[in-house]
Amino acid sequence: MSDNQMHPLVNGIAVIIDDKIGTGDDLIDDLIDQIERFGVPCLKYTELPRHEEISHYHGISFVLLDWRLHDNIEGVSVPDSILQPSIEFLCEIKEKLFVPVFIFTNENVDTIETKLAETEEELYYKDGRPNFIFVKSKSELKDDSLFTKISNWINTTPPVYVLKTWEHQYRVAKGGLFAELYTFNPSWVTVLKKCFKGDNLPMPAVSVEIMNLIKDNLFARMRMTGLEEANLGTEINSFDREQIRSILEHSRFIENDKLSADEVRCGDVFSSENKYFINIRPDCDCIPDRNDPTSTIDDVKLYLLGGSIVNNEKKEYSKKLGQLSPQATREHVFCMYQNKSLFFDFKDFTIEEYGQIKSTKPRIGRLLPPFSTQICTRYAQYLLRQGLPRIPPEAISDE
Repeated sequence: MSDNQMHPLVNGIAVIIDDKIGTGDDLIDDLIDQIERFGVPCLKYTELPRHEEISHYHGISFVLLDWRLHDNIEGVSVPDSILQPSIEFLCEIKEKLFVPVFIFTNENVDTIETKLAETEEELYYKDGRPNFIFVKSKSELKDDSLFTKISNWINTTPPVYVLKTWEHQYRVAKGGLFAELYTFNPSWVTVLKKCFKGDNLPMPAVSVEIMNLIKDNLFARMRMTGLEEANLGTEINSFDREQIRSILEHSRFIENDKLSADEVRCGDVFSSENKYFINIRPDCDCIPDRNDPTSTIDDVKLYLLGGSIVNNEKKEYSKKLGQLSPQATREHVFCMYQNKSLFFDFKDFTIEEYGQIKSTKPRIGRLLPPFSTQICTRYAQYLLRQGLPRIPPEAISDE
């Protein structure tokens, strides 16, 4: 990519934070000029934004932050008390937005990276592995090479590359979907509401159905094959066993604090006294009774399979299958919750109302497809199994 070409994944507003903006400083003015030349709108700050403003930053492309604010003297060590607001700002960006942050500075780059590494528990910044923060000297960007540096960094930082690819595909799909529906009929939401209300669904269930319809149509429009293998990284030597297990767990299980308390779905997992229960009832049945106006989510009957922790993973693991070996009467889920693998017993089936169990067996999270789908499919096969007569040994040839 040439120096005068912007990365196709850099879309959206840029937030620039530098106390030298508007003072005639050639370095920061040059960087802003490079950004605006490509038509990228800029929000410019001479001090850190207020916390209330950060919540409105959804949709921005990146943040450009000057490490040294408020006229500190060149070459003088910056006290931690001055740097702490910048660290807190970076933590808030990470937790609320997770957008790329470019620190372009006149300071020593190694010094800044060392300081960032000291906040590993907050920022999870570590030299030698992909980070959402990119540190570069301003003096290296005088030759219109800003977007070249950004492009190279995106292409060699898998988490940011995947984030930007996903955002790009999501924006294209979202704009196309809502524009198309509006073109068909500006009242399309009312039409959908009437369809679902015609089935006597209560409003919470109508809300879920409309959101699910939008989600399914949106994801169907997204180009899921847009990732380049070369930009996804090749080495996992830096990962230890626990980190790999943590990644697998978070890819298949969502903890309860991230779920809506107003709905219950297939795959929801409940727990009580070291025993686990997974709901295998279809989503379309996990809604209040459409024929009873007084029915609420508490009245929904859940179909629960009981489960426990797998005590010996090595014994259950099949290297050939790359899975915990399936058994006729139960299904395993590897590393599902708190670094534990669980199995669910098809013989341990109960039906309970959500309102009765949510206090005695609180929900701990939701197992996502295809893992929840696999449990439902396996249970259906178990439920409808057909017993066959034994084959007499005399019927088998001695040879």
